[in-house]
Amino acid sequence: MSKKVIVRYEAPNPLLYKFSGNIQVLDQITGEGKGPKLSLDEKNVLLKGCVLRNSEWIYGLVIYTGHETKIMLNSHTPDIKQSSVERKMSKYILAVCVLQILVCLLSGVYYVVWYAIN
Repeated sequence: MSKKVIVRYEAPNPLLYKFSGNIQVLDQITGEGKGPKLSLDEKNVLLKGCVLRNSEWIYGLVIYTGHETKIMLNSHTPDIKQSSVERKMSKYILAVCVLQILVCLLSGVYYVVWYAIN
């Protein structure tokens, strides 16, 4: 016998230990909720990588998937840590590269002009 349920829950957010929602069984004939609304909170949610033990059976429902999971929303790339010397050296190396390209271009133009005159 299959049952249809309706689940209402909050939009995806990065807060790992906060969750609110409810679940209600639908009537097969009318499609309306016939049972009581059961409240869902963070105790009813298993995060990615968690293991459930000491249970013979459970009902499971996937709520967030892909990039909407709480783990994915909570993860971010770490900031690049650079000292002030490293930042200055990066600017100086960039300036040297631009200067070398400029010198090469000017030398090439000078060669073409010199070769055309002689």
